[in-house]
Amino acid sequence: MAQKVDFIFVNALDLAEPTIVQAARLLEKERIIKVIPVGPGQEKPTGPMLLVIKREHMERAAVLNALHTLLETQPNVILRADNERPTMSEEYATLRGFSPEEIQTELKPWIASGRAAARAETERVAKALETAKAEEAALYAPPVAPEPQQA
Repeated sequence: MAQKVDFIFVNALDLAEPTIVQAARLLEKERIIKVIPVGPGQEKPTGPMLLVIKREHMERAAVLNALHTLLETQPNVILRADNERPTMSEEYATLRGFSPEEIQTELKPWIASGRAAARAETERVAKALETAKAEEAALYAPPVAPEPQQA
């Protein structure tokens, strides 16, 4: 599972490239993400990371181009809009950084409807059982003797 982040790492080689510097400045100036330079001799992290950006930012060409420019050298970062939903297969949705719960909700709606139907049936049967118990209790209850009348 990819770690959700709100930053991108750059190294000294990246910072020597004017297009990367320009892209980083745009994204930081607009407060979309943080760009973190790694120290000299250090490598950028290679673990899977998930970068979720607001839809309105992703719709802007300059922002999207800047994100793609920074992510060209980071294949471990998954870029996703905040309104994206799991699609196609479970494997693809997992690759896009969705949790098993999100995948189940979107790609397997029959599970939720089956659980709801089972819950409703359980409640119906529980009510029927309570009614049956009440009827049985009334059937086997000792007869109530009439109160003696006073003269």
